[in-house]
Amino acid sequence: MPTRVSSSIKKDRLPGAKYLALIHKFPLRPIRTEEENEAALALLSSLASQREREPLEASELDYLAVLAKLVEEYENSMYPRGPVAGAAMLAHLIEARNINQSKLAAETGLPESTVSELLKEKRGLTRRHIEIFARYFRVDPSVFLGDA
Repeated sequence: MPTRVSSSIKKDRLPGAKYLALIHKFPLRPIRTEEENEAALALLSSLASQREREPLEASELDYLAVLAKLVEEYENSMYPRGPVAGAAMLAHLIEARNINQSKLAAETGLPESTVSELLKEKRGLTRRHIEIFARYFRVDPSVFLGDA
């Protein structure tokens, strides 16, 4: 005997008008083209901006989470990423934090020449360097082990 799906959903979890409007704007289904991905990214950006101005309803947050997952799946399949060398990850984190080598050296206690040599790959990252940078950038130490 078939069961009704809607009977298993609590009434407070039923999608509201805002959720249904989002589904109408961009249905939640696998993303198959770059155009669909661009439209999904634009909608995610719009929702993020809206979220900064006012809280989103629970169903809107659910939609946002599922759409972000669909974008992630599409991009992972279309643009696979290989491991990133420790020096490249360090350079990325420096750029993302919008700091320079001097500031990183000063704030981590490492000599500026060491930071420079690590970035130019004249020296390899040691366990100590990885621990210092992981703590400083608040990332998992494994992000620096992509080339290992």
